[in-house]
Amino acid sequence: MAESSDILLNPDVLDGNQSEAVPITDLYGLPVFDPEIEEQIETAEQEETQELKEIRSQVFENHVDGTAQTVGRIRSQLFQTEPSLTKTEIPDRTADSGDYFLVIEFMVVGFLILLLFYQRYRQKKRKEVQDDINDYGK
Repeated sequence: MAESSDILLNPDVLDGNQSEAVPITDLYGLPVFDPEIEEQIETAEQEETQELKEIRSQVFENHVDGTAQTVGRIRSQLFQTEPSLTKTEIPDRTADSGDYFLVIEFMVVGFLILLLFYQRYRQKKRKEVQDDINDYGK
């Protein structure tokens, strides 16, 4: 193997100052892409700017057709300086929600009491079974 086809990476390049290294294509003005691709890039950029111009004209300029009134109404609502929404009175439901919490509290307390009685019942049964096992035929 006289010649290796492996790519050797030089990590010392990362330590250097970025402003020192200038790509050769930029230095000598060489084109990076094929002229056809550059044309496609230019047309895509032109189409994008044209679409932005159309969107701006639809939103910010006056129109003659029937949608002009709708767009004007929306524009006036968007760009008005005074708020048009008024504060509406919201009914106080804290008393109603307190009743729901009271019912839930009673249900939880009842469940805990039932759980306590069941636990005592299980302990009693377990003790009876343990006594039967330790009886040894008296």
